[in-house]
Amino acid sequence: MTSESLERLVKARQLKAEPAIRREFEGLLRLGRVQLEDARKRDLSLESRFDLAYGRNAAQYEGQFNVDEKLMAELLKVADAVLAKVIALSPP
Repeated sequence: MTSESLERLVKARQLKAEPAIRREFEGLLRLGRVQLEDARKRDLSLESRFDLAYGRNAAQYEGQFNVDEKLMAELLKVADAVLAKVIALSPP
């Protein structure tokens, strides 16, 4: 979602603008890093590793959850790319 889209939602009172808080940003970034580190631990089940790297999804709730090492590797690759983009942001 773009900033423009978010601004429209604020103007329509469907979303409330909140001030950025540096401590909150840094805490979330730290949590994301720790979860990605844990997701790389091969002694954990694939399901736990996936949950740490991605979070819950509808397939898990529906019992149709199939994950393998290849999917896990791709997920971690994408998560690392997202983490790099977040780190590059200017914190509030």
